[in-house]
Amino acid sequence: KITESDIKRKILSVFYARGLDYFNSNRVVKCNIIYHNDNSILIEGIVKGGEGHSYIQTIQIEQSDEYLSLEGSCSCPVEYNCEHISAVCIYFLRNIQNQTDREIVEVNSWLSEFETKDISIEKTEFLI
Repeated sequence: KITESDIKRKILSVFYARGLDYFNSNRVVKCNIIYHNDNSILIEGIVKGGEGHSYIQTIQIEQSDEYLSLEGSCSCPVEYNCEHISAVCIYFLRNIQNQTDREIVEVNSWLSEFETKDISIEKTEFLI
């Protein structure tokens, strides 16, 4: 699970601050999880930039006990780990990550019910 501190360490402070402004101004138009497993997540985003331009982001986050990698590409002139990447990451953290974690727990809980129950099917005869 990544945190805002992780984002601050991987993105320049000026881009993090601008990204936070973009997030708070509701400029994140899209934030979708393309791929997710225990150690890696791929996010696609769209952020409304200045002068009415919309920019597209692809963000790969990989995490293990030893490291965190955040590689973001953007269609804006900066291209790499810019304020638009920051805005999408903040959006992901505040709106999606916790929800996704809750959904995973709920599904796992539901699945575990099947493991603990003895499910048997009784033979029923039908008369026609």
